[in-house]
Amino acid sequence: PAYPNTEEGMMRMNTDTYYRLLNWGLRLAAGAGSATGVKQSPAGYNRAYVRLQPDADIDAFYQHWMAGQNFVTNGPILLFHTADNSRPGDTIALPDEGATIKVHLTVLTGPAQTLENIEIIVNGEVSATIPVSDPHHASGEATVTIHRGAWIAARCTAEDKLLSDEELAVFSEGSDESRYRMRPSRLRFAHTSPIYITVGGRNAAVRTSIEEGLQMLKQINVYARDAASVEHLPDIQSAIDQARRKLNARLADAPSK
Repeated sequence: PAYPNTEEGMMRMNTDTYYRLLNWGLRLAAGAGSATGVKQSPAGYNRAYVRLQPDADIDAFYQHWMAGQNFVTNGPILLFHTADNSRPGDTIALPDEGATIKVHLTVLTGPAQTLENIEIIVNGEVSATIPVSDPHHASGEATVTIHRGAWIAARCTAEDKLLSDEELAVFSEGSDESRYRMRPSRLRFAHTSPIYITVGGRNAAVRTSIEEGLQMLKQINVYARDAASVEHLPDIQSAIDQARRKLNARLADAPSK
């Protein structure tokens, strides 16, 4: 897909990429980093908050993050759980007929940030929208119906009004025509790792995402033949073949609709 060169376009490009991988049935925790030295964002600007015990050490922090017990943000605090207290990183096992699941969330922002959107995402699609009644503290619940393997996550956006337009303008670099122009952003964003749901023992398998992955592998293979060294090409093509076999196996398990 082509995305507009805007802050919203960049956000969508990243979330779509993440959702595609989750739709293959992979289990991947949401991650965040400041990219300080590459971007003009300070250390700690993009953060991951991990759920663990107060006396946990750094090894436990990484283990719980890897398990997906976290959310990532550059502003809002986003708390998400189901009615039975399943939280990001947990797995809910449903019988073959599926079930309905009630989810609850709470979002908090500082005084300079106002909430704009709060959404529940199921297999990459918006399943429910939570009304924003208070621009700094919102909570709500939604019920989602699950018929096949899935993942559920929550996300939200806010607008940062800490600086005036004049104060923000000093951080701009480059002309509007420049490919590498730098524009400060008021967009703030938070996203949880998923809660995974198996139905009859089956994980998520979304046909359109798997087909996109197979098409991407074709293009990666073309690029590798043109650009990879003779020494490394066999290993690259072996990895591509292995990935193709795994995706085709997932495709066979994916519903037609």
